[in-house]
Formats: sequence, structure tokens, C-alpha cells
Amino acid sequence: MQLYRVLEAPFYYLVAWPVAAYLSSTGPQASSWGATFRRSFRPVTLLPLAGMGVGVLLNLAKIHRPGLLDGVSSWFVRGNVLLLGVTVGLTLRRAAVGRQLSLCLGISAIKFALLPCALWLLGFRGLHLQTALVCASMPVAFMAVVGANLVGLDEEVLGSLWLFTTAAMVVIVPLLAVVVPRLA
Repeated sequence: MQLYRVLEAPFYYLVAWPVAAYLSSTGPQASSWGATFRRSFRPVTLLPLAGMGVGVLLNLAKIHRPGLLDGVSSWFVRGNVLLLGVTVGLTLRRAAVGRQLSLCLGISAIKFALLPCALWLLGFRGLHLQTALVCASMPVAFMAVVGANLVGLDEEVLGSLWLFTTAAMVVIVPLLAVVVPRLA
């Protein structure tokens, strides 16, 4: 799970958002790969990756965090969640879920059903399949909505997906509670 989480953010920043921005561009303003790359790799998008890189390097160098900083990261996480929540809240439109319902259902079917089946077909079994299934079943999170803002994607669509997949946890979590133990 930790490996998944460590690789998730770089995947979003380096692959998912630029590809989504390129594929979603239409009309006379259709984006080129170069323009998409420049828009996706601004300092504001690279700063989190640089921070992760520095943290990994410090960890590999076995440089320990000073005791004075114990507990500071938990406050940074709380502050980050608060800022992300406010940012997402400013872009959400509740009525959009109704307009985007077919898209939300389709993407949720891929995310919650097709992806776990693909993992099984790829040979994931036991604990690996259980972990991958739990990770794949998480709702579209803040990162998707933040990414939409950074690269100019449709905030209404991603906000709708965020609301829909979060609400779907009412069904997904009990299903996971039943299915995951049987995969051991």
C-alpha cells in the first residue's frame, strides 16, 4: 500500500494529468503535446514531486528527522487536507452530478469492477490482490480535482466524479468487507 501511495502522486503529475489535458483539448484551441507539457510542468505542479524526491533521498541517506520536528508532519497533513477541501469546495457544483451521471456510472464501473477484474487476470493473488483491490476501490480523491485545476481540465466532470465515487463508498466498503477476506 505504501509503494502504491508513493507512486500515485508522480503518476498523476507526470502521466495522468498531462495525458488527460491533451486528450480533452478540442476545437480550434486543440492542444499540442508541447503546450500540454509546459502547462503540466509548472513549478506549482513540480514542487510536490521535488518534496517527495528530497524526502526519499534523505531517507536513503539515512538522515533522521530531528526530534524537534516530531509531530510537525501531522500538522502539515491536516493543513493540507483543509486547504484541499476548501479548494475542492470552491469548484464543486452539486447539480453537476445529475448532468454527469452516465459518465460517473461508466467511470465507476471501470474503477470499481473492471480494474479489479483486470488485476486478477494479470495474476494478482492473495495479499497482493487484496491490497490492489483496496487501493483501486478508493474514491477519486482531492488530487483529481486539484489536477483538473492545474492543467485546465473540466472541473465539473471531476468534481462530479469525486462526489459520486465518495458517495459510492456506502456500497463499496461493505462489499470490500465481504470480498477481500475471501481472496486470501
